[in-house]
Amino acid sequence: MKRILDLIGYSVRFAWHRFLKEEKAMYDVVYEAVDAMGGVYVKLLQFISLRADLIPDSAKKRFLTFYDHVVPEAIDVPYVLAREIGNEKLARFSAIETEPFASGTFGQVYRGTLIDGTSVVVKIKRTRLTEKLFVDFVIIRLLGFLFDLFYEQHFVNVPRLIGEFKNITYRELDYRTETENALYLWQHYRNHPVLFIPYTYAELSTDNIIVQEYVGGMPVTDLLRMRSAGADIRYWLMEHYRTDLHFIIKRISYDCMWQIFSLDKFFSDPHPGNIKILPDNRYACIDFGIVEPSPPNKRDYYRIIKQLSLGSDSLDTQALGAQLLSIGSHYLFRCLSTYDRIFSDPEKSLKQAVLTRYGELIESWREQLRQLELGQVENYTKVWLDLFLMGEQFRMRMPKGLFAGLRASALISSFTHYLDPSFRTMRAIYADITNDIDESSLLNLEDAQQRTVGVEQATEAVSDWFAGLAESDLMLYRDVSRLAV
Repeated sequence: MKRILDLIGYSVRFAWHRFLKEEKAMYDVVYEAVDAMGGVYVKLLQFISLRADLIPDSAKKRFLTFYDHVVPEAIDVPYVLAREIGNEKLARFSAIETEPFASGTFGQVYRGTLIDGTSVVVKIKRTRLTEKLFVDFVIIRLLGFLFDLFYEQHFVNVPRLIGEFKNITYRELDYRTETENALYLWQHYRNHPVLFIPYTYAELSTDNIIVQEYVGGMPVTDLLRMRSAGADIRYWLMEHYRTDLHFIIKRISYDCMWQIFSLDKFFSDPHPGNIKILPDNRYACIDFGIVEPSPPNKRDYYRIIKQLSLGSDSLDTQALGAQLLSIGSHYLFRCLSTYDRIFSDPEKSLKQAVLTRYGELIESWREQLRQLELGQVENYTKVWLDLFLMGEQFRMRMPKGLFAGLRASALISSFTHYLDPSFRTMRAIYADITNDIDESSLLNLEDAQQRTVGVEQATEAVSDWFAGLAESDLMLYRDVSRLAV
């Protein structure tokens, strides 16, 4: 009850400062609230600050201190390990520290050494997390309601954002799956020249602990703090680590996207606390709780980024539209194919009418893309969002695998902008990926696994869509009707 009352107090103060347009004071209240309430609220602030343009850069830089700003709780490490893995497996350790060297929202990390001399970390889950999270998510939903009330906005779907955050949060508590994810990526990156994935000891890991090879180096969070303090981090990294900042930034984005096309799942939580810079142009990923399945229609996704890599002056808007509709309006697209085959004149295809109209919408957006390319901040997440918003009338929705990829890209772009605002790399990475990966090796699994839509089913879906189009946008309805007649 006290936490709810505290939250209401913070919310009232936040609303008052917002009413007075005192931005600094507003975010002072946010900082104070998260600092006091801790736990999942630290995670929520990280989630919001890196995924939505709701917080100004000045406040985001201050909030960076929360990435490892979690007070540790007292844990009897030898007792927990003996309970979890038994004394026989515990004998494989020659030493275990009892004070954590890192303390996260859901777990604490301890240094240890195996009897063969290998340095390891032991991550132990905090106690009574499920009960605490139930109460916290009741409070967070109330916080979302108050946000909607104060901001009166429609662009950010707050319930969906909270739902996504809740899903990610509970997945981070699944240590068994995290162990599987870590070993999957370790297997693919063994002896890799740039990316290091630590080995995870599945036989020493349980529902509540993970034992993993120790990774040294510098967390990106430390680089962000140095940058915020005015340090020349590019010079510092070269001097102390013989590592080029621009090379590492580009490789982080490249490797994440390469996994999407080349593996069944990819590392989708590359926030600054999960990436460590290593000497000699190498880096490591740690914490594999959030690893997502790759998009099923990889060939369509490949063709989209190939078009975007061409830039605003050269992209083919009709070809781009066709690929976007194929992944974003997949069911309607299939229904239109069936409908055309049965009812339409071959020279007056309804599916082609939709493709033409969407291509025209993208063509009218070309100048906005040009301005985004010239802008100070490279924002390809906005490019994707713009394209899907333009396709709303065609029932376009962001596929889950693609959304996860964009979320990862947004995370990387956020800290990249802080590390070096002048460095622009995403369009070049799109070009590198399309050059390095053979398109013929990619499949559209969603297409291959689904049968042709039946005539009755297709007719119902197309009629329902067309009726909805007439209600929501009469001009667009007339345009598509004219093209199809």
